Amino acid sequence: MRRVWVLLLAAAQAGAQEFSEAELDRAIREIGRGEIEYVRKVGAWGPAARRAVPALVAAWRVPGRTFEDAVDAALRAMGPYAFPEVVKALGGRDGPVRWSAEDFLEARSREAPSVPLDPGLDGAFLDLLDHKDPRARAAVARALATRGGAVVPKLVPLLGTGSPGRRHAAAFALSWIEPPPEDARAALLAATSDKDAAVRAQALAAVARLKSSGSEILRCLLAALKDRADGVVAAAVAGLVG
Repeated sequence: MRRVWVLLLAAAQAGAQEFSEAELDRAIREIGRGEIEYVRKVGAWGPAARRAVPALVAAWRVPGRTFEDAVDAALRAMGPYAFPEVVKALGGRDGPVRWSAEDFLEARSREAPSVPLDPGLDGAFLDLLDHKDPRARAAVARALATRGGAVVPKLVPLLGTGSPGRRHAAAFALSWIEPPPEDARAALLAATSDKDAAVRAQALAAVARLKSSGSEILRCLLAALKDRADGVVAAAVAGLVG
């Protein structure tokens, strides 16, 4: 994975425009004033201008779709250097910035592995699975899922501990991992008996994706049809007919 980052950064830097530190300082100031021209300039400069990443993330509070799209494009141009600040934004209190960070992360997750996540950020992302905002938890879970099997051992212990939101987010992340994580099978089956209905439903969705389904999972799905929570029953039906 690190080789992918190196290749991506080398390609970006090869096509980047040259600039002076004074020019970058001015661009950072102008981005803070909402000047879209300088957002685009920094994006064209690429990863070498990564010192502007905090200013770009803060600029998400500037209203307007065109401006937000320009900020997103500039942050994409920074490659993995953008993610630490995006993680900070997800945990922050600035609503517009946090919502834009969620959208950015969701979009990058769909693009993975073309914009890979740094494994060094796993700890920060795992902490955010306990975020009070369900949308933030979902975005973080999808991002973690792009790490594939490497993150499974870090997610499995979360299925049985912490808040219902974190347990649900861990199950949600596991349900997006490709290929479906067979090594999480036992923990996911146990999570189908969680005291929280949303966790049970999400765990059912995850176990139904396992290729070696077998009779154990079939019995689990059939038993869930008797659950008192409609969402759990719906997840069981989806797993049986999917």
